[in-house]
Amino acid sequence: MRKICKGYCLKLRTACKVGIKMIEHVSEENFEEKILYSDIPVVVDFWAKWCGPCLAFAPIFKKLSKKYGGKIKFLKCDLGQNKALADLFNVKAIPSLLFFCDGEIRDRTTGTYSTENLEKKLKSLIEECQE
Repeated sequence: MRKICKGYCLKLRTACKVGIKMIEHVSEENFEEKILYSDIPVVVDFWAKWCGPCLAFAPIFKKLSKKYGGKIKFLKCDLGQNKALADLFNVKAIPSLLFFCDGEIRDRTTGTYSTENLEKKLKSLIEECQE
């Protein structure tokens, strides 16, 4: 069912509600697969459980993952469990968002975003990756 749903959703370029997570977790073990070899743009939220602004931003990230899932891959990376990954991508403060296209960082931001401002960034990423 998951495979059928995934193919259907990719064809329509929409999020699928049957068995596919809108937000996945990325780690040192799976970042190549989830980020570098993704066939769609990727946004990674570097966060930590103890970070108040990160927790306040989480509902915005989740809301937009539902809206843009299938067009953009939404990932979260817990800094407490993935320090080496944060070092690799030079993440010095959280929350930090990294925007990828074809496995390359296209943009990065630090701090929280409103729904409207993040949505503008996501639309820009989609356009940039289609070129």
